[in-house]
Amino acid sequence: MSDGVSNGEKNFVPLLRRAVDILAQFCFQDSFPILGWVDALTGFDSKVRKVSREVNDFLDTVIDDHKKRVVVVAEDHVERQADIVDILLRVQKERELEFNFTDANIKATLLDMFAGGTDTIATTLEWVMSELVRHPTIMKKAQEEVRRIVLMGSERKSGIDEADISRMEYLKCVVKETLRLHAPAPVSLRKTSEDVKLGGFDIPEGTMVMINLWAVMRDPEIWEQPESFVPERFLAEPLDFKGQTGKFVPFGAGRRLCPGMTLALVEVELVAANLLCWFDWELPEGVVDLDMSEINSVVIRRETPLSLVPVLNSE
Repeated sequence: MSDGVSNGEKNFVPLLRRAVDILAQFCFQDSFPILGWVDALTGFDSKVRKVSREVNDFLDTVIDDHKKRVVVVAEDHVERQADIVDILLRVQKERELEFNFTDANIKATLLDMFAGGTDTIATTLEWVMSELVRHPTIMKKAQEEVRRIVLMGSERKSGIDEADISRMEYLKCVVKETLRLHAPAPVSLRKTSEDVKLGGFDIPEGTMVMINLWAVMRDPEIWEQPESFVPERFLAEPLDFKGQTGKFVPFGAGRRLCPGMTLALVEVELVAANLLCWFDWELPEGVVDLDMSEINSVVIRRETPLSLVPVLNSE
């Protein structure tokens, strides 16, 4: 990428988090449309415009940079691996007669992918490592499984692939239990398509319903020891991520199930396996207990970023 984009990338993650956090802030226009003018007085409107402008400018730079790179590659006959922006630009060019796929559509697609699939995955990995450090016995059990599959076979491997991950049953349980306690998206929004009656309440068509997934997956009437980190519960009851039972719903359920679920699980499990295989992990010197306080937002993150000391595995 050009220097402009490279420099911008350094600031994009905090920019993206600011954009996501704004979605969690109270907005009069959404809740009480007649009082929407109050958002201008509180400064909410100006914050939205500022962040929107910064995100838009960054994505414009990325798209322009990729368009220039395509020209350079064509002139120099240099092959390179295409990324998602190249693919979207190719679709735009090849299908321009079929539908109007504009730069604005590309920016919206990229924003959906980054906002929905970047912060949530990073946050989940942070919670996985947080829980494992707080529970050394579980950490050891997960490490033993990963290292047995990767390092103790007939041929010692230098990397971990998806075939290895498919055999790591306990690691999968660790990820599930982390998502139960720390679902990155704690609330699911649904809009009723018809009048319904639920729990004795009449809900008219077109009502926006907020479903508290966080509360469902910590409900003491559904879960034994709901506040405890117990991956073994998923060995005894191997629930999947599709939410069919209505009790384990980190990705939602039904027709609005998260479309990025499969990719997210592959990334979380693969990164977690690598962290556990090649390193031991310790708290920084002087830190006795880990603060597990949360930031309440669209994505529930740790209040203080996780800081651990890696020790290279000598096996």
